[in-house]
Amino acid sequence: MTNGDITISDHAERSTPSVQVVVYTYNQAHYIAAALDSVLAQKTSFPFKILVHDDASTDGTREIIERYQRDHAGRIDAVFQAENQYRQGRRIVQIVWPKLSADYVAFLDGDDLWTDFGKLQAQYDFLNRNDECALCHTMIDYFDDARAVVFKRYPPIDRRRKRYGVEALANGNFVHTSAVMIRRSVLPNLPGDFGTIGYGDYALVSLAARGGWIGLIRKPMAMYRIHDSNLWVAADRRDREKKTEAVERYILKQLTSQQRSKWMRAKSFSASAFARRVQRIWRRIASFRFLKESA
Repeated sequence: MTNGDITISDHAERSTPSVQVVVYTYNQAHYIAAALDSVLAQKTSFPFKILVHDDASTDGTREIIERYQRDHAGRIDAVFQAENQYRQGRRIVQIVWPKLSADYVAFLDGDDLWTDFGKLQAQYDFLNRNDECALCHTMIDYFDDARAVVFKRYPPIDRRRKRYGVEALANGNFVHTSAVMIRRSVLPNLPGDFGTIGYGDYALVSLAARGGWIGLIRKPMAMYRIHDSNLWVAADRRDREKKTEAVERYILKQLTSQQRSKWMRAKSFSASAFARRVQRIWRRIASFRFLKESA
């Protein structure tokens, strides 16, 4: 492999998995065991395997993963990086995508966990019942690690219909990484320039949704931890907004003309778009006042 990847695969004899669960982790020794336990505890009627990507952890995360590989032979594959790929600008999903072969792919961040033993089965059944559904997500609870309390349930109330088209993502991603399962056939390969974007999860969901609709199971089945080392929480707000806008421009280029038209209409008539226009006007007014007072 390239870029210093070290892959450890477990080739024990098992049925071809119907579902693969990708677990992303980096320096999450305090959380990774709970995340893996929540996946291994899933009760399913089908075989599934776990693929862990460790981005050169230095806090003992790797050793925990290796122990889980030994204790659960044949169920866990792992990619251990020699150098941190995220810091080099590589999208981790672009690294793991070519290693996937199952019909369906679910994701879990290494500091999150699944709270319902039936999550995989529910999503598997949902996708099997709905051939035109490209991806299915569940609701997810936001957990404040410091206060040990759930303070929010996601997606927001205005994004809880059971079915959406790709244009619903025009005003932001409401599909959480740790709550989604994607039908791999709608996105067999990622675009070659996928690694150039800021946020891979938003783009991944949007690219998959080009091939079908987005389904929602209205039940919380996962937990998203909020803590000091959470990358999204720690990121600068303006930087997040700038990168999100860049991802939106990237997504637009990948859509069909009909999808692009629906996307732009959804963005133009949304409340959030109106709010952004008002903010821009107020910023211009404030800037004008500052220049006038400085004159």
